[in-house]
Order: sequence, then structure tokens, then C-alpha cells
Amino acid sequence: MENSYSLLLAYKGREFQLEAVFVPTGFGHRFNVQLDDRQLIVEFDEERDYRVIETAAPPNAKALDAAFLELLVAKISALYQ
Repeated sequence: MENSYSLLLAYKGREFQLEAVFVPTGFGHRFNVQLDDRQLIVEFDEERDYRVIETAAPPNAKALDAAFLELLVAKISALYQ
């Protein structure tokens, strides 16, 4: 069973509309998030805090801003706790 969410994030004067798909896994869950040409996975780490893993990025892409990733994690945490 998959559930899709539309996430609206305001960051540095821009608004980002992200699609996140909730994916149940063995003993937990993760969110697959599309950010432009990047694919991100938001999942629990060993301490049950969310972490972001980038699985695909365009060649020569700049690193994602840590503050933006923290905002993404906060938004997802508010959705599903």
C-alpha cells in the first residue's frame, strides 16, 4: 500500500512543491521524494530519527543545503509519527 503526499516547502524565498510517496518496509517505512532531477529517500536511522539519502542526482549537481533537508525532515515528521 502506497500513499502519496504533496509537500509544500518555503525556503529562502522560494516555494517547493514536492511529491512524497509513503512506502511501508519490513519493520518501518520510508518516503520516496522527488526534488527536480534528484531522488531522495527519507527513512529512519538506527536511533529512529529520520535521515535523507540521495539516490540519484544529476552530474555536477551542487550539494543540497542541510537546512533545506532539515525542513524536509520536519515536514515529513509532522505527517507521520
